[in-house]
Amino acid sequence: MTKKLLYITGHSQGLGKAIFEHYLAHSEIDLIGISRKKIGYSNSRVKEISLNLSDLPALKTTLQSLFNFSGYEEISLINNAAWIGEIRSIEAQNPDSLEKAFKVNFLAPALIMNSFLKAFKGAEIEKVICNISSGLAYRPESGLSSYCASKAGLAMFTEVAALENHPGTRFFSLAPGIVDTPMQEDLRNTTEEEFPKSEMFKNFKEEGMLSAPEEVAIKVKFLLDHPERFKEVVQDVRKFEMS
Repeated sequence: MTKKLLYITGHSQGLGKAIFEHYLAHSEIDLIGISRKKIGYSNSRVKEISLNLSDLPALKTTLQSLFNFSGYEEISLINNAAWIGEIRSIEAQNPDSLEKAFKVNFLAPALIMNSFLKAFKGAEIEKVICNISSGLAYRPESGLSSYCASKAGLAMFTEVAALENHPGTRFFSLAPGIVDTPMQEDLRNTTEEEFPKSEMFKNFKEEGMLSAPEEVAIKVKFLLDHPERFKEVVQDVRKFEMS
């Protein structure tokens, strides 16, 4: 059986946890999860790393030995961890919060990609890097400046990587749609003064318009399992068929 390895950040909750557990059900795949908190899986196929991705010095130290695995025929990376940041106008945000949003949403995944590509350069294996993006990477929203901008930066970073010469590696910037996660709860729990569209996001929940993380996880795995079917870097789970 083909042995595969998956790295995923932000695996302890929300969409990341759903993706992690969906992959866990497939015995041919080993998993390495990176989050602030470990879930505590008792499984020989799982390694969990406790790491705050806003702590860039600690991340750089971890990266020195993170991508040293061999013997796999396919290695994938999902940069899923993200932080919505402070939901308020730009002048009302704490400078430390602005900095943290860009560290978690852009700098950390960029550094992880950099290390991944260096470590596996020239390796004759299939490699896929999937950065979980957002529609907000392409659509500005009042109150979400740091999230929109940092996600836009990561989306462009992904597209540039795809233009470069990285043999055997596919790159995706994947929008997961509107998913029922703690981030959505944060958006619903704001005032209209902080976030003018808070009522709209409350309606998403009340009207059953949110996708279950488990449903999205199935599509994420399908994309990574069949990269040859998806020609474009920018993808949206709401726009591709699993057939």
